[in-house]
Amino acid sequence: MKSTTDATRRFRLSSNLGVDFPTIKTGRVRNRLGRVRGVDCELFGSALRCGLVDGAPKLREIRLTTLASDREAVAGEPIFEKGTVSVTVLFDAREALDASEDEIRWRILRAGLLALGAVARRAEAGQAVVAALESTHEVVPAGNFPAFPEASQQDVDLYYRYETFSKGKASRRLTIVLSPSGRDCPDHDFQPVFNALMEAFTQHRLGSWVGDSQDEIEFKCRDVQAAIAFVESYLPRIFDGGFTLVTDKD
Repeated sequence: MKSTTDATRRFRLSSNLGVDFPTIKTGRVRNRLGRVRGVDCELFGSALRCGLVDGAPKLREIRLTTLASDREAVAGEPIFEKGTVSVTVLFDAREALDASEDEIRWRILRAGLLALGAVARRAEAGQAVVAALESTHEVVPAGNFPAFPEASQQDVDLYYRYETFSKGKASRRLTIVLSPSGRDCPDHDFQPVFNALMEAFTQHRLGSWVGDSQDEIEFKCRDVQAAIAFVESYLPRIFDGGFTLVTDKD
């Protein structure tokens, strides 16, 4: 299995949760899933360690649609288009209303690994990659679910480094303008958010801080599109207000 400590190219994995209607008809299941944390980082770690990232060099992005259903299965063949593959997978959600978040996340992870195996076969990533993904799937609990382990800091770092990888481009400026949520006062203090963004930009080598004012912060980025992708993914996790991204050539 592949082990690495730094990104070698651009690669992104993302997923959306939904419901396999009419197999699952109740909106209560959809509402329950909306409160469950995703497993994108854990799936990416498996794709990397099992060799899928290196075994499919033309693949730049995997888009998973994970649907709550009455069984665990891949729904149709993965669809490839210009370096992006889209695949739909089902997971067993018959007990979702009574299940713990840990159980639901384990079931989503199991289904996601099935989807990665289908992608590996369709992309001709090699039998060793397929076998590694199948072995990983086999050891994921299918019952008597333990606590779901959080992704390691190394896996989190690698997830963002691959997602935002750049070979180097002309510097541009990215301005992030924040707006408070409806329950915040107009003179809301955004400094904690600014501090988190500065730390994240430094940690993931996205760019350097230029300055900030009452409601906006500016960075100088070598790959502004990578920075935008990061902010759109990261900022909603730490800030429940709105934001606007503005770019300008340096």
